[in-house]
Amino acid sequence: MKTDILEYLDAGLDKLDDQYEIAIEWDKKNWVIEILFRLFIENKAQHTLIDQKSVESDFEVIEFIDGIALYNPAKGQVAEDDFLATFEIDGKKGVEKRLLDAILAYLPEVIEDTEDSLIDFMNDEEAEDFVSTFDETRFDDILSEFTDSTMIPYPKF
Repeated sequence: MKTDILEYLDAGLDKLDDQYEIAIEWDKKNWVIEILFRLFIENKAQHTLIDQKSVESDFEVIEFIDGIALYNPAKGQVAEDDFLATFEIDGKKGVEKRLLDAILAYLPEVIEDTEDSLIDFMNDEEAEDFVSTFDETRFDDILSEFTDSTMIPYPKF
């Protein structure tokens, strides 16, 4: 039996350090696979923060969630602004193994950079906005290190 995208990602994420809280969500109806990470940052100064949905909070611990989406544009769409990066799935064929390997290799760096930036933001009285980033140039460099173009299929329902 051939490994599908979900199984491949799950196995790859299991190899990452347990310090990261990462989840895979599969929206079967819209052909979307999300790789989401969650960070918890202490809000020592009790700053009032406003999220993307204009919800205010001044909790002692701030929860931050971001992620990457894989989707089939022929079956559904994703709000690209809701994700650090989005990648297209080629129907039932899935995606190239090298893309998944690059995502798995780059994800810890993204999480650590996001956490560092979020801590800096929380400690900077003058900062007005926080936006996590996905460095496409850095990702392309990592992607170029992987050469296996074997297709990892989309999961069966």
